[in-house]
Amino acid sequence: MLDAWMAAATVREFVEDRGMEVGGGDGLGSIILPRKLERPIGPVLHWPE
Repeated sequence: MLDAWMAAATVREFVEDRGMEVGGGDGLGSIILPRKLERPIGPVLHWPE
């Protein structure tokens, strides 16, 4: 039950533009964070080419 609540809260934050999408490019999809990172580290957020 807690997992479903956290997933719904995270999606709500992302849809309301308070969240952040990171990752992708590895064929497994991306990760949604409930808050934006203030000082993101670029190489960590993107799959290397």
